[in-house]
Amino acid sequence: MPVNQATPRLGSLTSFFVAPLPVFLRSSNRLDMPDCLISFGSNLGDRLACLSQAAGLLKAIPGVGRVSVSQPLETVPVGGPSDQPAYLNAAIRCTTTLSAVEFHHQLLSIETSLGRVRGERWGSRTADLDLLLYDQLQMASESLTIPHPRMACRRFVLQPSSEIASDMKHPLCGCTVEQLLRHLDYRDNRIVVASPLPKPGGVWFDSLAQLLEKRQVQLVGQDQDNAAKLEGCQWQVIWSDWADAHGMVETTKLLVQLNPSGGVVAAIDFTGPRLLLSQSNLAGVRREIAAAIEGMLPLSPDSQ
Repeated sequence: MPVNQATPRLGSLTSFFVAPLPVFLRSSNRLDMPDCLISFGSNLGDRLACLSQAAGLLKAIPGVGRVSVSQPLETVPVGGPSDQPAYLNAAIRCTTTLSAVEFHHQLLSIETSLGRVRGERWGSRTADLDLLLYDQLQMASESLTIPHPRMACRRFVLQPSSEIASDMKHPLCGCTVEQLLRHLDYRDNRIVVASPLPKPGGVWFDSLAQLLEKRQVQLVGQDQDNAAKLEGCQWQVIWSDWADAHGMVETTKLLVQLNPSGGVVAAIDFTGPRLLLSQSNLAGVRREIAAAIEGMLPLSPDSQ
């Protein structure tokens, strides 16, 4: 059995949250305000107080309304340093009259006010507020990408989000938040990497397997012929060119599309979690895939 992605919530959290966090209301005459989804994460300081403060500061922003917060859950870190303390994760949904860029700036300001200091990627932090969805907006800039590029392969994001935003739709994946979570539950443990780059050698796959040993994940064959042999903690990563990927994704859990040139991404008929990567550094791609697998592993029953 794979190592669970979440540890049981602290007793104080379990006893405190007998029901979801209260829904904060802010009056507004606007009925067409964009619907936004935010992920919250903290693994330093008083994490529960930080979540409460973040919700309060968000509520106080002019032009923000209907703020609701999911139940928190405690999870182990994904992708970053292995010696980090556990995270407290939650989701926040709200509406706003602000533009996506303006709203993102407000989230960054809240992080700063809560003591966020940016250091190592995927490292510890007092507060992390990621803008996941802003209605059906799709945009990419140096500082902001919407939808959030990794939300579809992060169970610690999708599970609390499905509690308060199960109906919100991911504009790239073509699924609701609830459907994305179900994909992680019922699709085969297979990742298809559609890439214009040639398939890396065995050393690359061996290094990926080593990154996943701490999660008791076992990588099996690199060819589609091995698909029927997946069991339990076994995962498969298939490297394909864009043309051949079309016939491989029917039961795939995650489609990774590499686009190192930054041009138009080839259209692949796939409804489900996608991860779009523009980098050509294979070491970076390996780390992204390892973090994606970690992020899709089941949560423990005590955190649900």
